Amino acid sequence: MNDTTHGTGIRRDESGHWLRLSDQRTVAGLVAVGLVVLLSGRWYGVREPLDEPVRESLLVEFLVDVNRADSAELALLPGIGPTLAERIIQSRQQEGWFSNPGQLQRVTGIGPKKVEQVASYLFFLPPAEDDRQGALRSPSPARRVR
Repeated sequence: MNDTTHGTGIRRDESGHWLRLSDQRTVAGLVAVGLVVLLSGRWYGVREPLDEPVRESLLVEFLVDVNRADSAELALLPGIGPTLAERIIQSRQQEGWFSNPGQLQRVTGIGPKKVEQVASYLFFLPPAEDDRQGALRSPSPARRVR
């Protein structure tokens, strides 16, 4: 007996083996059957993936109001990153509102190809009276009652 089997009640037979010869054959047979099942499943199994839903790239359609969008919204447009988004906002603040996609060409770095690329994502709402910088109008603060 060694330290791992001491006190567990596991004893070797008279030949010094943990399992009798018949038990060893049974265990070896079970292991062999398990390997055959495992390997046959790999060789003869289905080679195509199971019926998983096909993952297609999702096309997200969205529209951006150039006259009210912030930098993060404008940066979502194809070909418009954070730098061009900031330039669009500066142009909107300095030169006024945009009324059509072609007017985006007044922004440095935006040419006819880029306008064509983003035109389908844009819409132009007319400016509100108090809305000169392009920010969305917030609701008027609550009036005090005396």
